[in-house]
Formats: sequence, C-alpha cells, structure tokens
Amino acid sequence: MSTQSLRYQISAAIVQALSTAPALAGAVVLDHPKAPSDLSKGTRVIFVEDQADDLIDQPNQQAKRSFSFAVGVINRTAQDRAGADADHLAAFAAIRERHQTALVKNLGCGPLRELGVRFKVEGLDVGGALILASYAVEYRKERQA
Repeated sequence: MSTQSLRYQISAAIVQALSTAPALAGAVVLDHPKAPSDLSKGTRVIFVEDQADDLIDQPNQQAKRSFSFAVGVINRTAQDRAGADADHLAAFAAIRERHQTALVKNLGCGPLRELGVRFKVEGLDVGGALILASYAVEYRKERQA
C-alpha cells in the first residue's frame, strides 16, 4: 500500500508520462513550478499544476472524487504558436495513454475529461506562446484505516 494519496499518485503519473513522452523530448517538464521564473527555463516548457480535488458523492461511504489538474505548454521558438500547439497535442496524447495504462488499470480511476483550454494567463508574460489545458480524473478515495 502506498503512503501517498491517490491524487498525488495521479499527479505523479501525469508528470512521469510527460517526462517520458518521445514527442516531448527536449522539453523541460516541471512538476508544480514554485515561482514564475521557473517557467523561463527553456524554449519548450511543459508544466503540471494540481487544481482541485472535489467530492462528487458518497454512496456506501465510498467517497467518489474528481481530481483536476492543469497542464501548461510554453513555446519560445520562432514558430511558437505552431510549436505550442504540437506540444499540447503530444501532452494530451501522453496523458490519455497514461490514463488508460496506469490510472485506470493500476489505480482504478474513472474517466479523464478535458475541462477547457486557455491561451493567456492574466499577469503572466511567457515570452512566447502559451496553452493551458485543464483536465479531471474521477477516482474513489481510499478508506482510512
């Protein structure tokens, strides 16, 4: 039994999927960047941020939850918009594949849903193109002993 929560294991699996995706080779992958300056570490940056962990319902005291997270793609190359779009598609493919192979089979997670995509974050100048996508994964919270 893991000493980490399911939401942490989900987030870690997403970061690992992005870090090992062949289509994202050469990109800097950040797990919850601590400061805006962390986002300036390369011409291609992919980052993951946990967003929320919401209760859906509680049948038979088994807490069904929705864990949401954001994946940001920054591209500062000469073709920044096209590059960001390609990295966004590659990131989604890596997340979708990891969802099927690890999250569903190993952790018992439910559906993966895309919640939305944004192209600008107020007050954040990334010096290139930005795509920020939000996703949610359903899971059942393990019972506490």
